[in-house]
Amino acid sequence: MKAFFTTLLAVVCMGVLLWGNIHWSKKTTVSGNDRVSPAVVVTEKAEEAASPSDPLLAFTNNWPEQAAENFKKAMDEKRTYKILLVGSEALGDEQSGWAASTKEQLITAYGKEYMDVEILTFNVNSLGFIEEEGPSKIASTQADMILFEPFTLMDNGQVAIENSLDNIQQMIDGTLEAKPDTVFVLMPPHPIYNAVYYPKQVEALKSYAEENKIPYLDHWDAWPDYQTEEIKEYLTSDNSQPSEQGHEVWSKYVTDYLISK
Repeated sequence: MKAFFTTLLAVVCMGVLLWGNIHWSKKTTVSGNDRVSPAVVVTEKAEEAASPSDPLLAFTNNWPEQAAENFKKAMDEKRTYKILLVGSEALGDEQSGWAASTKEQLITAYGKEYMDVEILTFNVNSLGFIEEEGPSKIASTQADMILFEPFTLMDNGQVAIENSLDNIQQMIDGTLEAKPDTVFVLMPPHPIYNAVYYPKQVEALKSYAEENKIPYLDHWDAWPDYQTEEIKEYLTSDNSQPSEQGHEVWSKYVTDYLISK
């Protein structure tokens, strides 16, 4: 009888051990299957890093920090980012000129789903721009970034430097009141041959931009010296606009700024 119970106890112990071993094996297998391998994690991160938006963000490397942040936010919100090119008729029109060329290249680089570009030109000086409610027209565009050529050449001999700068500030203030996160970038009009007073106006515009921490595109560096005969090849005969060659220089400078490569 004692031998029988000993044998029975041995069988029960073996059964318990066998059941425990089977249960542990199943648990280990399930746990192993649930675990995400490092290779999968790396692959997912690589796919995330290769997002189509990344090259577009790299294009904004030259932008003001706030403008670049706003562009990324616009992409995250799946809306287009709007750039406004505004100034005198020196910008050209929708078919020709540096602004039209820049617009085309921006949309090609960023894509219509991410980038909207509008061109507005006014055949007035800065005082006329204010009187014709130009600032409200600019504000109504709700642009995210505005590249502004502030009629400095049109003001030459008509509007004093200090008044020109006041008119610029009035335009900026009105726009920021309507859309506080709009970023402004200032630039001078084209250079003209052998000018005397006009370069002083442009220098005052540059100083104003620096004092007010407004980005300034000094594209005159890309033109021939305005005191040499060579500059005439880059201008129309009346100096009112760049020639085709001048538009190319201006467009390349602005495009290189807006599309970092």
